[in-house]
Amino acid sequence: MSDPIPPAAVVHCAFYVATNAGDGLFRYQQVILSNSDHDTYLPTPHPPSVDDLIWLWDTVSKSGGQFRVIERAWHHSAYCSANWPTLEKLLRYGPRLDIIVELADGPFRNEVPSGEEDSES
Repeated sequence: MSDPIPPAAVVHCAFYVATNAGDGLFRYQQVILSNSDHDTYLPTPHPPSVDDLIWLWDTVSKSGGQFRVIERAWHHSAYCSANWPTLEKLLRYGPRLDIIVELADGPFRNEVPSGEEDSES
């Protein structure tokens, strides 16, 4: 049996979908995940990196799909804060990570449909 992951090693990820609003500006809509006890955060020791493809489902809007991570912003606890109390050697909770995503077609977006390459020969 593996050791449990310490709370300070768990990253609390919040996801925001970026949509083009014109003139180089964007709108950001937070994805409501409603997983376990966290409505807006995905607790994980392995957050997705920039360019990773992930599947997200918003339980409020009943929508989701395949997304590509385009930006990340870390928020670390400061010493003497609620997450890292004075005189504590370690954090009580891990960092928060805001992750900006955009709709993506997936890893096989440029694939030729089966049979087409054979019929052209």
